[in-house]
Amino acid sequence: MKKVLFFLSIFLFCCNFDDNPPDKANEGFLFDNEYKIFLLDSLSKAQSEIMVMMFVAVYFPEREYEVNEVFKNLKLLKENGIQIKMLLDKTNAIDYPETTNFLTQNNIDFKLYNSAFSLHSKMVIIDRSLVIFGSHNWTEAAFSYNKEVSFYIAESETVEKAISYFNGLYNEIK
Repeated sequence: MKKVLFFLSIFLFCCNFDDNPPDKANEGFLFDNEYKIFLLDSLSKAQSEIMVMMFVAVYFPEREYEVNEVFKNLKLLKENGIQIKMLLDKTNAIDYPETTNFLTQNNIDFKLYNSAFSLHSKMVIIDRSLVIFGSHNWTEAAFSYNKEVSFYIAESETVEKAISYFNGLYNEIK
């Protein structure tokens, strides 16, 4: 009997019988075009603030690209009082002036990361409660046919670290 109790106590110690297991819906992978679907859905639920850090963000007004949906949503969100801050790599102004023109025309706050190094991050923070990060740029290729993987998490400590990182880079640009 002592052996059974000993092994049972070891088993109970080794196994985590948490009454509140983590909610798996609060984190997950986003493969290929799942990212676009999740991003658009998450943006539609935004209540107060969106922070975007993106290596490449491409808006093409003359084409029917899926990525344009994101920019149209940002415009509507801004018009509805949602605070939006974007940090883009400097190459966006050179290679994709349509993007920076769109943001300027729609009073969407953005800064260009103009350093000797690239801003290669791809991260979106929504309402200080959700962070989405990974390989997806905001391009038609990433949204439609590239093999991409990103991850989302709604866990406060992780989101706070992402916010701190974003603000650190955003605030160093004058």
